[in-house]
Amino acid sequence: MNSRKCSDELDVGIGEIDAQHHHLANFINALAAAKITGTGRKQLSLMLDELAADMAAHFAFEVEMFEYTGYINAREHKRSHSKLLQQLGKYRFRFRAGDDVLDVVVDMLKTWLPNHIKHDDAKYAASLRDVAISVRTSWKENKNEGKSSVV
Repeated sequence: MNSRKCSDELDVGIGEIDAQHHHLANFINALAAAKITGTGRKQLSLMLDELAADMAAHFAFEVEMFEYTGYINAREHKRSHSKLLQQLGKYRFRFRAGDDVLDVVVDMLKTWLPNHIKHDDAKYAASLRDVAISVRTSWKENKNEGKSSVV
């Protein structure tokens, strides 16, 4: 993810999940670019908040699928999500307090996201494909409401 779009090698083979992963990777890259181009601190903070909200919506979407399919490693996977969101929350707090931690956050996310997709998400994707579910593409509309849909 070094200043590039999320590559197809990070896809898990489920269209909506792949689209969400690409969105998150592109957002992380946009956040890094915004800092480099001198975007103001207030705007960067808003971008960081939006990224955290999008990540939380994506994680909620995944959890709904875990529940739908009875994914056996759901608890461990959710723990990974929670840990990342807690870390991100701490960095957002520090950033708003004036600490220069944005590069640390971007580096952390550029490492965490592809590793998580390659290792953790690949496991549940196989489980989802085995169940052959059809996923509705409404996560964006529902992200602000904390909802997602599985059909």
